[in-house]
Amino acid sequence: MSTLSIIMLALLPLLLLFSAACSAGETALFSLTQADRIRLRKNYETASNAAESMLSQPRSLLIAILLANVTVNTAFFTLAGLAGKELFGTIGAAAFSIGSVLAMILGAEVLPKAIASVHRVTVCRVLAVPVFAWFTLISPLRIVLDRLVIAPLSRLFRPAGAGEAEPLTADDLSNLVSLNAQQGVLHEGEEQLLADVLQLSTLRVRDIMIPRVDVKWLDAINTSQELLQISRETGYTRFPVCRGRLDERQLVGIVNVQRVLPRLAKQGIAARLPLPGLVDNVQFVPARARVDQLIELFRANHCDAAIVVNETGEIAGFVQVDNVVNELVKFAASSDETPRQQVRMVGLGEWEVPGRLSVHHWEEFFEPMEGTRREGVSTVAGLVLMRLGRVPRVGDMVIIGNVQLRVDVMSGRNIELVRVSIRDIATPATQKGAAS
Repeated sequence: MSTLSIIMLALLPLLLLFSAACSAGETALFSLTQADRIRLRKNYETASNAAESMLSQPRSLLIAILLANVTVNTAFFTLAGLAGKELFGTIGAAAFSIGSVLAMILGAEVLPKAIASVHRVTVCRVLAVPVFAWFTLISPLRIVLDRLVIAPLSRLFRPAGAGEAEPLTADDLSNLVSLNAQQGVLHEGEEQLLADVLQLSTLRVRDIMIPRVDVKWLDAINTSQELLQISRETGYTRFPVCRGRLDERQLVGIVNVQRVLPRLAKQGIAARLPLPGLVDNVQFVPARARVDQLIELFRANHCDAAIVVNETGEIAGFVQVDNVVNELVKFAASSDETPRQQVRMVGLGEWEVPGRLSVHHWEEFFEPMEGTRREGVSTVAGLVLMRLGRVPRVGDMVIIGNVQLRVDVMSGRNIELVRVSIRDIATPATQKGAAS
């Protein structure tokens, strides 16, 4: 056996490993869900930045990975053919080539892709940075291929008259639904249902979530008995479980009463089961995510609740599938709402609004106020609290432009009702505490 044959045989496993890395990286990167991206960003910032940068250019990323994969595979089969012919002769070389093909299919395609599809975050943590280095290194080549080869060929082989696809907006779909209803294609109920579904693409998770201040949670030292008690008191069935305080670093999981009851039925309703053994994994969703993306998160992860986080990764609230259902089918009709659940006009240019009124719902009744979105708050109470910078008291006032907000009713530290009035003259944003 010559030195050259030894070198070629030694290179074959390395090339097979590189090919497997290309296959695994492609599968993992293009399979990342929104929840996977959040986990990656929270735990592996460098890998997350590399992955996000590449996924913002999906076609270029695919070109880069395929270039690497084709190069490595070509080198592998060339070396395998030369080594087989020199070591085993003509007949042996044929058998060696067949074995090389099987090794490539199983070791560099099937197994890596199967593993990467299950362990997406782990694979991205390992491969995102090396793939990004290759992606950056061949930037001139992939740009030339994309613009001068791939793009022209895609236009050349596109069906005649197809043209460039134009994105369809929610407004376009809404107009289509209304038109079909006017023409009698859709019944009134069908039109309303489709309109609600279309609204999901414009609603954000922050619009339907339970704000952090209202989230009911359990300590990890509690047992199933405390879980049953708080469920009876609140009527809720899902609760975050934390160690000491509601914090993203102290989360243990989410417990669902409906899944705990069957175990209590077997062990006795008085059994005190530790909560850490009853929780499900925590799923995170950005507050800015769309509601249709939240539904996809629930479907993909087979869960029905998630922790809502803001841009800095801090807990902003809690959202359940019930919140989505309530928004879609409008369970609580406005005619059945109590005075503290709806907006009431109490005078000329003066309204009484609930503190938990969403900023999204606010704009259904009033003109959008400058600063509500910029403040990053989701409720009227949150807006007042943000502007005051302290725990509010009854009578506290906040002035934004020509709109005055006055705290009317408190429940503990929570703002129940806010009196909103329009001032004649717009003034700079100021804030005023209640008179002592």
